[in-house]
Amino acid sequence: RGDGPYLQGVVRQGDQIQHVLVSLPGRDDGPSMVFNAITPEGLLPIGTGNGINRSGGEPVSREHIAFKLEGDSAVRIGKLDAPGEVPPTLHALLGFDQRWKEENTLPKSAPTAAPSAQPSDPRPV
Repeated sequence: RGDGPYLQGVVRQGDQIQHVLVSLPGRDDGPSMVFNAITPEGLLPIGTGNGINRSGGEPVSREHIAFKLEGDSAVRIGKLDAPGEVPPTLHALLGFDQRWKEENTLPKSAPTAAPSAQPSDPRPV
């Protein structure tokens, strides 16, 4: 959650849960997100992240972020809980190049009917 050019929350780093403040610098020459651990001494940078716009060269839904914290051997992937509710300015600050769009815009279909075929011979008792 956030109000301004930052988000606050928690992440698991190693075997500990860290309270973090994620700054959103809004600059093109660096990461979109800087993860900072909240410590008694102040903020301590512990990782970076960006919105995922493409995967395998193909555009993807703008709802996942890639981030890596100190000590991680691999990049982590996070998903926005309600991407359609994220304000456009905040969505752009996360590193996305387009707004999230509901991919399935068709109305939900009715449930399929139960099978109508009947067995020709009754089961033995």
